[in-house]
Amino acid sequence: MLIPRRDNEGTKHKPYGEWLRDQPEAVQDDVLGKARADVFRANPDFDFAGYFKEGGGYKSIGELRQFDERLFGEGGVKSPAKPKAKPEAPQGTPGDA
Repeated sequence: MLIPRRDNEGTKHKPYGEWLRDQPEAVQDDVLGKARADVFRANPDFDFAGYFKEGGGYKSIGELRQFDERLFGEGGVKSPAKPKAKPEAPQGTPGDA
């Protein structure tokens, strides 16, 4: 577990995930990457350790989805909606035949 040192708090320490949750979105985006940070913000009760691969490093978005699909379901981050196809323009005008 990573624990940051916050000099302005003397000997108080927080687990890294708690510390990161208290940071502005820009810091979270920088640390986790935008997509992973969106998942992080949308799932405040998810154990921060779940964002890491067993051998180290962050899991990809696909790996997070495989690990726990609920992160992307209701209450979690929703996958971007696919754009709907534009309706085809009518061919000709009424009465043409």
